[in-house]
Amino acid sequence: MPADVSGTVDMEKVEPGPNPTPYLIAMAEGVARMLFPTAFARIEAGIGKNASAIIAAAFVILMLGAALIAFWP
Repeated sequence: MPADVSGTVDMEKVEPGPNPTPYLIAMAEGVARMLFPTAFARIEAGIGKNASAIIAAAFVILMLGAALIAFWP
């Protein structure tokens, strides 16, 4: 028996939102990683040796993501 989908939204018919900035941020990060792979590798290798730096970086990324989700228009 099929599920009740009467309240669902057809995502193919929904227009994209007016603010594509998160996609631009992701694209800029990807381009930076492609252009400077050795520089980022050195930074990540240096940070990877210190457990507290890994935890601090994870916390900063978590808080940045939470702020973007909470306060994005």
